[in-house]
Amino acid sequence: MPGGLLVDVSDEANEVGLEYPVALTVGLARILRPTEYLEKLGVSFEERTRLLLTIVRQELKPHDGTSDIRHDDEKHLVSMPLTRGPLIREEIISVIALVHDGDDGEPVITLCTPEPNNEAA
Repeated sequence: MPGGLLVDVSDEANEVGLEYPVALTVGLARILRPTEYLEKLGVSFEERTRLLLTIVRQELKPHDGTSDIRHDDEKHLVSMPLTRGPLIREEIISVIALVHDGDDGEPVITLCTPEPNNEAA
């Protein structure tokens, strides 16, 4: 389970249909934060976070038609397009979605980067 500082994005997760509490590691939050140049072009941290959460919701949704997400204490690798700047280019980043039991035993989702030196290692 990831350690270190986490950024709670549960409200944004609820907006896109994820019913469980969701947190980003600080390292992933830094990656999602756009440069000042991109912010001037209208790219926001909140917009990027909602896109990531929408992708996570789609990736974790079971294929049996139920609305619950898979809760299996496994790491799920998801990919997300991310615009970089000031020389505008788009790249695909990888994110680990870990669905696990929180402090109260209820499912929570932690999103982090897959680097071996990251908080989830």
